[in-house]
Amino acid sequence: MTIRILAALLIISCGGLLGFEFRRKTFVRVKSLVMIRDYLKNVKSCISHTGMSLEDIAVRLDERNSSDNISLKIREYIQHEPFYYSFLHALGDTRRAFCLTDSDIDLMASLVKQLGCYDLDEALSCLSYADEQLSFLISDAERKCETEGKIDLTLGISVGAIAALILF
Repeated sequence: MTIRILAALLIISCGGLLGFEFRRKTFVRVKSLVMIRDYLKNVKSCISHTGMSLEDIAVRLDERNSSDNISLKIREYIQHEPFYYSFLHALGDTRRAFCLTDSDIDLMASLVKQLGCYDLDEALSCLSYADEQLSFLISDAERKCETEGKIDLTLGISVGAIAALILF
């Protein structure tokens, strides 16, 4: 009898942990989007104050923010290719760790693609637009984190309890 109770508790715990993992991924996505928005804000600040090229800015930001994973990845690629491709490859490399969706990647790719094509003023307005779009994306992700996070945890525990009831 005690083995059945322990097995049922184990199944319920596994369901709860699965729900907790879904909740954690949503939270990590929000934090990652905020970090990328902050990175692009720093790019905008460097462009407006120094007028440096995007490649030089990427190297400078990596030196300043060595703990920032996206800066490090961009710097690895910037030595061999332009900023846009470096940014995309960095997002691709960190995508799983950052829990980014396909739509997140597509949006950021379309926002960053236009940076190297324009002069200084248009690049600054492009970065302002990117900041605005990422702010909307972040607020949507935060809302999902609050609502779906609670649902994921509750659903995980419930599914574990139902599975335990069915098996025993």
